Amino acid sequence: MSGHASGMRTASKSFNSYDALLQFVLQRRALNTTVQSLGVTTILLISASYARDSPGWVFQLATLFWCLPAFVAGVLPPLILQNALLGPSKAGYATRMSQLRSLATAPSTYITALVYVSSAAAMALAFVFLSAPATKISVFKPTTLYPWHLNERFVFLLGGNILLGAVLAARSVYMQTTVIPWQPAVGEKWWKTLILHYFRFAAGVLKLTIITMFIYTMSYLALRKSLFRIGLFVFKPFVHNFLRSRLWVITPYVCWRLVQCNLATAFSIYFAETCLTLSASEHVMLTQFASNPTNCLIDGITSTASRGYSRHFAFAELSEIAQNPKFAARRKDIFSDIRNTSSSSGKYAWGVICRETLLLLGKDHRTLATRGKPQALATTARTGAPITQHVTMKSTSTLKQAEYAVPHRSTQDQMLDLAASSLQSAEQVLASRAPDIYNKGSVSLPISSAHSPSTGGVREAIVSVVDKAQHPSTLVPSWATVQSQLPTVVRSVLDVIGDTIKSEYHGFVDETIRRKVSVALPNAALDALAIQALCHLTAASLLEDPYGVVQKDIPRILEALLLFKQTLAAFQQELNDPVCDDLVEPIRHALGTGLHTIVVTFSDRLSAFRFAPATARRLQELIDHAG
Repeated sequence: MSGHASGMRTASKSFNSYDALLQFVLQRRALNTTVQSLGVTTILLISASYARDSPGWVFQLATLFWCLPAFVAGVLPPLILQNALLGPSKAGYATRMSQLRSLATAPSTYITALVYVSSAAAMALAFVFLSAPATKISVFKPTTLYPWHLNERFVFLLGGNILLGAVLAARSVYMQTTVIPWQPAVGEKWWKTLILHYFRFAAGVLKLTIITMFIYTMSYLALRKSLFRIGLFVFKPFVHNFLRSRLWVITPYVCWRLVQCNLATAFSIYFAETCLTLSASEHVMLTQFASNPTNCLIDGITSTASRGYSRHFAFAELSEIAQNPKFAARRKDIFSDIRNTSSSSGKYAWGVICRETLLLLGKDHRTLATRGKPQALATTARTGAPITQHVTMKSTSTLKQAEYAVPHRSTQDQMLDLAASSLQSAEQVLASRAPDIYNKGSVSLPISSAHSPSTGGVREAIVSVVDKAQHPSTLVPSWATVQSQLPTVVRSVLDVIGDTIKSEYHGFVDETIRRKVSVALPNAALDALAIQALCHLTAASLLEDPYGVVQKDIPRILEALLLFKQTLAAFQQELNDPVCDDLVEPIRHALGTGLHTIVVTFSDRLSAFRFAPATARRLQELIDHAG
């Protein structure tokens, strides 16, 4: 950041607007990113194309000569495209299908694919030219009849790198890598975030590269003859001998060179993109170099240019001014500037800041309340069918129907009663048909209880059979029992498959939650900065506002913040997921700390303001909690 100071002092003489100062800073950062990416690309290309057979070639001038055009043709186009498409926030898509439909109709999708594929082909050519003296992978392999006959190893390597470029383009478009990952604080070193961010996602890029190479190699070996037979009619002078060669042309060594080329291409492009996005997200204090800092700051807050850059940087600077004690003079200037006419509205500085902040929060609150849906659809879904005043009553209530209805009996009880009644009927028939001689003496029953089963025993036996039929798990062994009888290798494979399925399922659920949050809170980072700035400026006005311009806005500020907090809490409770809690934590923390600061600062003085009943209740809860 200190490197831009001297340049901004010079630029401030000619640049009086916030957009001009910001554009100057971003251009300097893009230039630094280009130089850093050139160095990293050179190191990766030299490391990937190095061969043991020629150890002295690394220090030759031709090596550096090929690295420069490789960077210009292979890394610089994606970097320029990334800079052109950088945006402050992600486009919210409720589902994956809606995102795919939108991307399929967007011209930027096809431009990105064309740029990435061309860059990957250029990197493959540079890799071949750098490693050709030692690896014998040249572009052409001439014959007597065909002097321009291609080398199949080169075709194999070029096709693999082009496929990788297409995969990287799809990843960039789907994951929206052109969105700036805003840093949470002003003055935080971006290179520290770069290291953490790079190594965090480098494993994913490495896995994606290896999977792409493996699928491409298997597909090439399986389909090469069929494809070359089709292309033989058109490209015969270039691929005539491909069908005569054997599979051993694609050796493990050639596959290893393809892996090296793919890794050099992927990490060169990935480093350039990551470095650009993170350097563009570094907050900087710009207005201190302007002739009128307050007017310059208001110009940034009300700006609609630079694809939303200016507002985010301006609110980040305003948040730092509101919280940092060393900027007390800047806060007094904002409160004292009651004749500011630099803004489009022509109002004083605090009025413009308060109005723009509340408009931003109000718009995003409506989006959060409707969960990102259009206002008309959300209202229809929430209200549903209109409730009429006349309600038709039934003749007999549900309670009376349940009181006089015959109780419902299960099939099991009916079967048991039928079996028991059948046994009792059989005993009665036998007793009635027995001769009289058997009814005399000490014998009282025709069938002795010692030799005939009782009704209760039969009932218990039937119950056990029916229970086993209703609960087949008692007859089927458990998964743990089956797994313990499997071989160790099979158990290990099943465990890996199970863990992979669980991981993919949790990833699917987490992505669904992220989509819902991104649709409901599209400007989460900007909202957090605006809330911090508004709350701390309101709290600081108690001692630093000489004219009392903030006091009349305190009721509506508190009402807006409390309503936003209530809606956010309802949204968190609706999703009830740790991923949602992590994503909304910046806004939740800004609301909690900001409201707490206002309540603690004003304390009993809040009783002098008049609030709506609902706002007063929520505010009283905060006061009780703070006390």
